[in-house]
Amino acid sequence: MIASELLRYRSRRLVKWMTILFALGLAFSGFLVFINSEAEGPAAIATGAIESSPLYEECISGGFGDPPPGAGSLEEFCFEIARDSIFIEDKRFYFSDMDDIFMGVTVPVALLAFFLGASFMGAEWQKGTMTTTLTWESRRWTVFAAKMAAVVAGSLVLFAVLQGLLALFLLPSALFRGSTAGLDAAWWQDTGATLARCAAATVVAGVVGMSFASLGRNTAAALGIGFGYMVVLENLIRALKPQWQQWLVVDNIGAFVTEDPLSFPGMRHSASSAGLLVLAYATAITVIAYGFFRARDVT
Repeated sequence: MIASELLRYRSRRLVKWMTILFALGLAFSGFLVFINSEAEGPAAIATGAIESSPLYEECISGGFGDPPPGAGSLEEFCFEIARDSIFIEDKRFYFSDMDDIFMGVTVPVALLAFFLGASFMGAEWQKGTMTTTLTWESRRWTVFAAKMAAVVAGSLVLFAVLQGLLALFLLPSALFRGSTAGLDAAWWQDTGATLARCAAATVVAGVVGMSFASLGRNTAAALGIGFGYMVVLENLIRALKPQWQQWLVVDNIGAFVTEDPLSFPGMRHSASSAGLLVLAYATAITVIAYGFFRARDVT
């Protein structure tokens, strides 16, 4: 049963085309990073450019007073001030920044998993194939569990493929227009933990999308519920009841994925507690969806 549902999920044209379009978007992003990066870091600032700057001239003329003790001569003091004021952007791409990039890309990947999970279950109701499925497998818990397993596996594969392609598309920027310095054992360990948390959030999004579609019996219902809650209801709660913010789904997912609860105002949960709370929410939604699936007529 699980194998057939996995094949059904993988064979859907929507899954293939959405994955291809997302991958093309990642490839274009990698191209933009490459052309906007520079192979060399900031060059040393010429002495003449520093001494001709308005700040240096103002300092030499006494605009900053006498140099403090230990700062050297007036010329040395003014030279340091003028040099520090000149900012040259480092346009090299550092592959060690991939940890933050992986977290940023998880948001659209999770939304895609939510959409594909919802469409996977919603299509069963809209096309009437759910009745056919239950004809040869009448145990509804088996059908629901098999579909959920397919969504879990599909969301994991989707996450792994898209994040892997992202790293592949950005690697040339690091090799030829940046640096791969800092990829030590600690970096790999931290990045692996980050990817594990991001993958968990993606899987939860896919299962919740499937559950909403099961409750509403179509994909549009799942998208409407998801959009209405995240965009409308949670923002209203933040505005009217800020003390409830620590219980909001989006904030807790963010605290879990980033492992930085302090970045979310009002958050009193640790990263682990936030993840467990989101898991509890997802489990409750899934149980309710199965309860309705088990009790309702499929016709």
